[in-house]
Amino acid sequence: MVSAGISDEELEAVMAFVDFATNMENQEEIISTLSRLPALKEALESNLIANDPILKGSAAQMAKGAPMPVVMEMRCNWDAMKPELRFQACSQARSLGTREKDIPSLNVLEVL
Repeated sequence: MVSAGISDEELEAVMAFVDFATNMENQEEIISTLSRLPALKEALESNLIANDPILKGSAAQMAKGAPMPVVMEMRCNWDAMKPELRFQACSQARSLGTREKDIPSLNVLEVL
Protein backbone atom coordinates (compact mmCIF):
# COMPACT_ATOMS: atom_id res chain seq x y z
CA MET A 1 0.00 0.00 0.00
CA VAL A 2 1.39 3.37 -0.99
CA SER A 3 0.11 6.75 0.12
CA ALA A 4 -1.82 8.60 -2.58
CA GLY A 5 -0.11 11.86 -1.71
CA ILE A 6 3.51 10.96 -2.51
CA SER A 7 5.48 12.65 -5.23
CA ASP A 8 6.49 10.98 -8.49
CA GLU A 9 10.08 10.82 -7.22
CA GLU A 10 9.01 9.10 -4.01
CA LEU A 11 6.81 6.69 -5.98
CA GLU A 12 9.80 5.77 -8.15
CA ALA A 13 11.84 5.06 -5.01
CA VAL A 14 9.04 2.92 -3.55
CA MET A 15 8.69 0.93 -6.76
CA ALA A 16 12.46 0.44 -6.99
CA PHE A 17 12.49 -0.92 -3.43
CA VAL A 18 9.55 -3.25 -4.11
CA ASP A 19 11.30 -4.57 -7.23
CA PHE A 20 14.52 -5.05 -5.26
CA ALA A 21 12.90 -6.74 -2.27
CA THR A 22 10.71 -9.09 -4.27
CA ASN A 23 12.98 -10.35 -7.02
CA MET A 24 13.79 -14.05 -6.82
CA GLU A 25 17.53 -13.58 -6.25
CA ASN A 26 16.95 -11.36 -3.20
CA GLN A 27 14.19 -13.62 -1.89
CA GLU A 28 16.62 -16.56 -1.95
CA GLU A 29 19.25 -14.39 -0.25
CA ILE A 30 16.77 -13.66 2.54
CA ILE A 31 16.00 -17.37 2.90
CA SER A 32 19.66 -18.38 3.11
CA THR A 33 20.85 -15.46 5.27
CA LEU A 34 17.95 -15.01 7.67
CA SER A 35 16.27 -18.44 7.53
CA ARG A 36 12.94 -16.71 6.92
CA LEU A 37 10.14 -17.62 4.58
CA PRO A 38 10.04 -15.54 1.41
CA ALA A 39 7.36 -13.06 0.36
CA LEU A 40 7.06 -14.57 -3.12
CA LYS A 41 4.96 -17.67 -3.58
CA GLU A 42 7.34 -18.92 -6.29
CA ALA A 43 10.26 -18.67 -3.87
CA LEU A 44 8.53 -21.16 -1.56
CA GLU A 45 9.51 -23.83 -4.07
CA SER A 46 13.21 -23.04 -3.65
CA ASN A 47 15.57 -25.88 -2.78
CA LEU A 48 16.69 -23.75 0.16
CA ILE A 49 13.30 -24.37 1.75
CA ALA A 50 12.95 -27.97 0.59
CA ASN A 51 16.32 -28.83 2.18
CA ASP A 52 15.61 -27.13 5.53
CA PRO A 53 13.20 -29.14 7.71
CA ILE A 54 12.16 -26.14 9.81
CA LEU A 55 11.50 -23.85 6.85
CA LYS A 56 9.81 -26.69 4.98
CA GLY A 57 7.48 -27.31 7.92
CA SER A 58 6.80 -23.61 8.35
CA ALA A 59 5.96 -23.26 4.65
CA ALA A 60 3.53 -26.19 4.89
CA GLN A 61 1.85 -24.61 7.91
CA MET A 62 1.65 -21.24 6.19
CA ALA A 63 -0.06 -22.81 3.18
CA LYS A 64 -2.83 -24.21 5.37
CA GLY A 65 -3.01 -21.53 8.05
CA ALA A 66 -5.11 -18.41 8.28
CA PRO A 67 -3.69 -15.09 9.46
CA MET A 68 -5.01 -13.61 12.66
CA PRO A 69 -7.44 -10.81 12.02
CA VAL A 70 -6.26 -7.30 12.79
CA VAL A 71 -8.37 -6.37 15.78
CA MET A 72 -7.12 -3.34 17.65
CA GLU A 73 -8.91 -4.45 20.81
CA MET A 74 -6.61 -7.48 20.96
CA ARG A 75 -3.47 -5.32 21.02
CA CYS A 76 -3.73 -4.76 24.78
CA ASN A 77 -4.08 -8.51 25.26
CA TRP A 78 -0.92 -9.35 23.28
CA ASP A 79 1.03 -6.50 24.87
CA ALA A 80 0.03 -7.71 28.34
CA MET A 81 1.22 -11.25 27.56
CA LYS A 82 4.54 -10.25 25.99
CA PRO A 83 6.60 -9.93 29.23
CA GLU A 84 5.43 -13.31 30.51
CA LEU A 85 6.02 -15.01 27.16
CA ARG A 86 9.53 -13.59 26.99
CA PHE A 87 10.18 -14.58 30.59
CA GLN A 88 9.09 -18.15 29.87
CA ALA A 89 11.20 -18.32 26.70
CA CYS A 90 14.21 -16.94 28.55
CA SER A 91 13.70 -19.37 31.44
CA GLN A 92 13.48 -22.28 29.03
CA ALA A 93 16.61 -21.14 27.20
CA ARG A 94 18.49 -20.90 30.51
CA SER A 95 17.33 -24.37 31.55
CA LEU A 96 18.80 -25.70 28.30
CA GLY A 97 22.15 -24.15 29.24
CA THR A 98 22.01 -21.13 26.96
CA ARG A 99 24.12 -18.27 28.23
CA GLU A 100 22.31 -14.96 28.87
CA LYS A 101 24.53 -13.06 26.45
CA ASP A 102 23.52 -15.49 23.69
CA ILE A 103 19.82 -14.66 24.06
CA PRO A 104 19.71 -10.82 24.13
CA SER A 105 16.34 -10.71 22.38
CA LEU A 106 14.86 -12.66 25.29
CA ASN A 107 16.36 -10.52 28.04
CA VAL A 108 13.57 -10.12 30.59
CA LEU A 109 14.97 -6.83 31.84
CA GLU A 110 14.30 -5.30 28.40
CA VAL A 111 10.57 -5.68 28.82
CA LEU A 112 10.07 -5.05 32.52
